[in-house]
Amino acid sequence: MRLFFVYLIAVPALVSAYTLFMFKPSFDSMLINGEPIDADGKVVVKKSNLCTEAAGSALGLVEREIEIAEGFSVIISEQQPEIDEYLERKTIVDPFGTILWPGAIAGCRVLRKMHLEKGTRVMVLGCGVGLEVKAVSQLGLIPIAVDYNKELFELLVYDGVETVRLDLTSDDELPMSDVVMACDCLYSEATASALAVRLGRMIEEGRKVLVTDSQRFHSKLFLKLLNDELDRLGKGGVLRWRKIDLKGVRVRGVTDSGVRDSDITVNLLTA
Repeated sequence: MRLFFVYLIAVPALVSAYTLFMFKPSFDSMLINGEPIDADGKVVVKKSNLCTEAAGSALGLVEREIEIAEGFSVIISEQQPEIDEYLERKTIVDPFGTILWPGAIAGCRVLRKMHLEKGTRVMVLGCGVGLEVKAVSQLGLIPIAVDYNKELFELLVYDGVETVRLDLTSDDELPMSDVVMACDCLYSEATASALAVRLGRMIEEGRKVLVTDSQRFHSKLFLKLLNDELDRLGKGGVLRWRKIDLKGVRVRGVTDSGVRDSDITVNLLTA
């Protein structure tokens, strides 16, 4: 009898987990410059879903549709239990992996305008709730998701997407890619310092780099160390932050529990 009850509990749970973690993007349309189009030549970006409402509700996930640009949106899921825990006790070391940050939206908008060729490999450092990874996929590019938090990968399981668990402050090698995205990853001095050195080497290797920062905790430190690294490697020129304005963006902050519309200015660096 006990085994029977275990079966009744375990099977539905497994089904819900399977439903949650299945990610099936559709790319049955043609592509031009990495963007799916329909037969009439109008840009059509296929939407993809990370979880069903039932499965997401069971794990406390909050599903949100994020508009990157007109006709281009991505559905992401934030982890409500972790958000609540941070708001109540601030016990989470890194709340940035549990909610969407404005820099991710800015990065996706810039990436879309780069008109990269289909098959371009784009590495996302600090993949968080997965907005950048899913946007990369929906643009017909090849995403590589990199993060140190294994729990995030349990939430962000993608069909056919390479995932790498790695601490950016370590000496571990990163996979090869054509483009590197790092959106709102400068929240600690250690990470900002390590990222500056890594990205400097990648620029020297000829990779395209896209960095955004909406929080500005360590923007100045990162920029100084990045330019120092490029100077050490013999790369001329000085990189500077540019500004990108996001109007009416729906964001959720770690200082309050609500989702609100905000106008936000994000630091942007491309090389």
